[in-house]
Amino acid sequence: MYTKGFVTGDDVVQFEALCTAIASGMNNFIVKLSSSVMSKGERVDNLIFRGQSLLADGENRITVGVISEPDRRTRTVQEYVGVDEAKLDLATGIYNKKTVTDMITDDINKTAVSDRNRQMFLMILDIDNFKSVNDSYGHYFGDEVIKAFADSLKLSVGGRGIVGRIGGDEFIVLIKDVTVEELRIMLKAMRKGLKVSLAQKQPEYMFSTSIGIAQFGKDGSDFETLFKIADAALYIAKEKGKDRYIIYDYNKHGDILTDMKHDIAFGSGFMKPMAKYELATNIVMKVSLGKMTVKEVLSELTDKLNIHGISIFCGNDMECIYSTGHYKNNVIEAAYVNDDKFLNHFDEYGVNIVNNIASLTIEFPEVFRKLRDNNICSLLQMKADGADGKEYMVEFDIFGINRRKWSDTDVIMLRMVVLGVVNAVSGQLTD
Repeated sequence: MYTKGFVTGDDVVQFEALCTAIASGMNNFIVKLSSSVMSKGERVDNLIFRGQSLLADGENRITVGVISEPDRRTRTVQEYVGVDEAKLDLATGIYNKKTVTDMITDDINKTAVSDRNRQMFLMILDIDNFKSVNDSYGHYFGDEVIKAFADSLKLSVGGRGIVGRIGGDEFIVLIKDVTVEELRIMLKAMRKGLKVSLAQKQPEYMFSTSIGIAQFGKDGSDFETLFKIADAALYIAKEKGKDRYIIYDYNKHGDILTDMKHDIAFGSGFMKPMAKYELATNIVMKVSLGKMTVKEVLSELTDKLNIHGISIFCGNDMECIYSTGHYKNNVIEAAYVNDDKFLNHFDEYGVNIVNNIASLTIEFPEVFRKLRDNNICSLLQMKADGADGKEYMVEFDIFGINRRKWSDTDVIMLRMVVLGVVNAVSGQLTD
């Protein structure tokens, strides 16, 4: 198909989705693309590939299907033809917030009465770092990204669900009659397709999306519950470093609805970015006015941000002057951070991110052993000059085996806190 030029341009994305569906053994799939394969390069046809995978002899898989050519005037997604324009989002051509919310709610309510065992998933999606798209490439390209995102969602979902836009770069999808395995395959193909299509328009733009997913029946049987869980799963995806999807799992993520408090959108201490910035601002203001002690600051951060341990170091020997958290061993010093070789790992803002301490094994084996022996698996270190002329470092630690990929939001808000705290307490540190 590639070498003979039977598939080109944006249709390469859909062809790759077709290959993924076949190679991964998706039970049922529908892929639409334009290709000249049927005429061996003489004309381009609008084709629909429908197929399913069968098991033969328990091991060998056979995929069978039908390739059809609908009328050339047929719209890519039939469900949008003839729909009242008031129900559509003008920028993308998919359902707007009110319409898609009403449709999904109605579908869920009917299914809850007629077939509670039906396989359905509610997905909340948004585009990572979308504000930077408009800032870097202009609003025109930003609109193209939104439109391409919507088009890819329509093609990926096809007739198996409902797609709508609920905010600037936020979308909602109800997927019906697919298994968890098929859903994962769809998500993989969709995310890859988006990256490829947008890279063709702006090669410098590294596109990614984060997705939160709740399962009907297993997680809830009404729209509000499923939406809250999917939204919480979306922000867990953001916290874990973006560019991924999270299918909510009680055993992994806890009872996120019971744990929900105030601006915290979900359990396990995960907070929305805006809530984090507000937290940082309040801490800095209170510390500056002497209304919050160091002990209270660290307690607030460990509680709200699910950070297991925090230590503050000072001076040339980086002696530990304050530590909180259930460390395996007493935290005494971190002199290694002033070694010339290790200093190279700090950026110009005095920040060193270690998502996995295993990355230190070759270059800094002694440091790796020291951290491992104290049950640390991920850490974030931030240096700042104090008002007393001394250098301070604050280290945020995650224990155990559940490594954490520190997000941009984590780094920015914690940097705000570190600068504020160090400036306020240097030379007069108290409990």
